[in-house]
Amino acid sequence: NIGVMDLPRSLSAHQAFLREKNSVNEICDFICNYLHSKPRLRICPPDCRVLSLRVLSGHGISALDAEYAFSENDKFLYGDMPPEIAGDTEVWASIFERYPDFSAAVVDNEYNIYGNYSLVGLNREHEALMEKGSLKDSVITADTADNLYSPGIHTGYLLNLSVNPSSESVDIYQKLWEHFINMLRTKAREKIFFSKIYFKAFSPEYEAKAASRGFRYVCKDALFGSVYVLDLDSPATLGAFDKQLADLYPQQKVISQKEDKQMTLLRDTDALMAYMDLWKQIEDLFYRPEYFRLKKYFMQGKGVPENSFEYKLGLAVSEWIRDILQYTEALLPFIPQEQRLSHENLRRMLYESEIIRDSMKQYQFTTEDNALDNELIGPLSVQSLHTFAQIWLDIDKLFMRPELLDYKPYFYEKSDTLPSGEQLEFCEILTVRIISVFRISEYELRRLPFPYAESYYRYKEMICSSAIARHVFAKYPYLKEELYH
Repeated sequence: NIGVMDLPRSLSAHQAFLREKNSVNEICDFICNYLHSKPRLRICPPDCRVLSLRVLSGHGISALDAEYAFSENDKFLYGDMPPEIAGDTEVWASIFERYPDFSAAVVDNEYNIYGNYSLVGLNREHEALMEKGSLKDSVITADTADNLYSPGIHTGYLLNLSVNPSSESVDIYQKLWEHFINMLRTKAREKIFFSKIYFKAFSPEYEAKAASRGFRYVCKDALFGSVYVLDLDSPATLGAFDKQLADLYPQQKVISQKEDKQMTLLRDTDALMAYMDLWKQIEDLFYRPEYFRLKKYFMQGKGVPENSFEYKLGLAVSEWIRDILQYTEALLPFIPQEQRLSHENLRRMLYESEIIRDSMKQYQFTTEDNALDNELIGPLSVQSLHTFAQIWLDIDKLFMRPELLDYKPYFYEKSDTLPSGEQLEFCEILTVRIISVFRISEYELRRLPFPYAESYYRYKEMICSSAIARHVFAKYPYLKEELYH
């Protein structure tokens, strides 16, 4: 009852061993001794802290100690990686020791490490290789890495920014992310800036995380994973990434003085912030325990057993994800072009999953692939589209709740059957809530381009023609009058 990642590294790459005298017993003894000496995986308490390596060194945690802990977390995240990908432990430790302000770890009160991030500097040769997907981490050393303590503009390489899967939660991950942002702000006040920050995503889940934070897809890495980059030279990207950081960066200040670009900059920044906010909801969803087990069906393309509870829940989640895709695609013409590659990469991954394809057979959008005219959008329209999207995602989430799954057919399928007893009373309450959402969203609809009106009215007609809606309208005629007035 142990997994591959629990095995000693010298064994985990093998699937079979030669049958020799005493070999089986020797292998079992070796594994048992290893498991006995191996520290057990701990669950990070909610009151954990994020501390830089400089602070941790004051508590007796050396850079080498930290790197060993980082490597153990990597094993749980990615399994065993070849040395050319992971790099040498002592080499990384020497880099972290030289730049202790640019690395931090999630720790408990006993200074056990559960997650981390590290930012290292790339020289021009490193960056050129990274752009081609051919930079091996093993070539980065303390001597070849760019000196990040030198005032000026640098190129960074963000390692991990991850939490051990046993401890990961929205709050803990957010603490780690906020510490990273605060570190960038502190260094900007010291005149240390970054033009680009690269990131290697080794799983579809981390690709989604990178995109939700504003990183754009660059290319596939030659060895493993994908390369992403955050372009801090782009005013729109920088403004959406962090407004306080944008105020500290001189590139942003220069451009903000050009009045002829102010509206374009504002529009692009608002659109990118709305885009990132919608995508981040997908990332946050799979932190929740009731949806965590579904992640593999979307991110790894695995099939869901049909007619199972997970299948029904997966279909509901699929419709919600497809709504997010629809709204974010409307914003694509108004965000920096580099973001579009990231979007297409993630969109392709999701649409290749079986559960998304099954949902498309049941429910098709009418506004897919409809681009909006540049003349029809501005800060107000972006804000209205974002508000409209949040209203409708609220209805989607209503039917994603496991306890409400069995009620969904009464609203989405053409059936004259009504529930009975307490179920009928409960469905009446749901119907009134949905009708209220209709009324709220119609106010925003007047401020949006036509394609969204078309999609909305199609959905409204489907819900209002259901047997349960007709029943509610008959019982409370004023609701229908208010809705259609």
